[in-house]
Amino acid sequence: MKKIVLILLILSTSIFSQSKNYTYQDIVKKIFDHNYKLKEIEEQIAQADILIEKSYTFLQPIVSANGRYTINDKETAMTMPNVGKITITDKYTYSFGANLNYTLLNLRALPLVKVAKKSKDISTLSKEIAELTIKEAVGEIFINILMLEEVIRVNELTEKNLLAHLELIKAKLEMKEVVDIEKLRLEVELAGNETQKQQTLGTIRQLKSTLAVMMGLDSEEFLIVPITFKEDIKTYDEFLNIAKANRKELKLKDVQLEIENHMLDNVYMQFYPNLALQAGWNWNSATGFTGEHDSWNINFVLNIPIYEGGMRFKDIKNEKSKIREIKFQKMAIEDDLKQEIKSIIIEIENHELTLKKIEREIELAKKSLELTEESYKLGVAQNIDVLDSTKIVQLTNLSLVSERLKLNQSYLKLKKTLGKL
Repeated sequence: MKKIVLILLILSTSIFSQSKNYTYQDIVKKIFDHNYKLKEIEEQIAQADILIEKSYTFLQPIVSANGRYTINDKETAMTMPNVGKITITDKYTYSFGANLNYTLLNLRALPLVKVAKKSKDISTLSKEIAELTIKEAVGEIFINILMLEEVIRVNELTEKNLLAHLELIKAKLEMKEVVDIEKLRLEVELAGNETQKQQTLGTIRQLKSTLAVMMGLDSEEFLIVPITFKEDIKTYDEFLNIAKANRKELKLKDVQLEIENHMLDNVYMQFYPNLALQAGWNWNSATGFTGEHDSWNINFVLNIPIYEGGMRFKDIKNEKSKIREIKFQKMAIEDDLKQEIKSIIIEIENHELTLKKIEREIELAKKSLELTEESYKLGVAQNIDVLDSTKIVQLTNLSLVSERLKLNQSYLKLKKTLGKL
């Protein structure tokens, strides 16, 4: 018997251990590990590293080798006085050689190296923005689940009050003080409360299922640890400075500005000359007039751009226009931040005032329910009065839950706006 109890205890422990508790940070980390969009951006970052390495190749020499085998229709030769016969080409000739090209001066390539480095910063910031979007989405789901769990607790409290009243009605029924319709009405209220509870549980399962898919889990049988996104209220200017320092979108615009400035430098560099070194060595089976099989040469090539149809001047205008465009985009983001912060501060203040009002209403509703129940026991109040008072307690509690949800959502929006999620 003891063995059976022990086995059942082990089985029950293993079953309950499957319901793991997840914090907000746990879930965010799991989603980051599983999210394919983030993996895609990580590949873009890796590609940016390769692009940086490629941008330095202009500093490296280019070396190539060549070979040739030729079949001629005949041998070509000539006789020179005091020299004798000189073979110009054999019937079968072959040659091989090597060439070297090395850029000594190419100023236009320098800004492109800087652009390659900044392109990696763009990908890194894009990943951070995507992570922030995920954090916000998870935060919204978390808040809704916690709110629905509060709704369940309100339903359970309502059920407790209704069941207590049901016992009182049953006692009165035995004493023939009330009719069956009052018991039936209460049972309908209990059934409606249970239906609402089951619907709420279904919504919680649906939200957890969404989180499970995002985390790459097969089951939504897990619990979440309550969290609040409350932020200490500061002045508008303090919030604005924090947002300007943290927001990735603003940093992204700064990097884009740097890139366009480097691209403008690249256009200006196109007015400068390029200097290259070219060298070659060749070996030929035919000696020709020189009597030597091999030869080599070194060339210094200077390229001075003079006129390209005015394209460079058009490129300068285009790049300057892009710089102005990005500056305007950054200014628009800053204006949106100002409006968002002002709006959220007002939202939080309103929700906190409403919460205090609802808390007072709950106290009043509870006292009213207690008085109504006492009056019902004394036969002064009717069953419908108790049900109405119970409903008022339930509705005020639900209003409190709803207002807490809105306040937490406002704090979540504030953290997102400040770039602190």
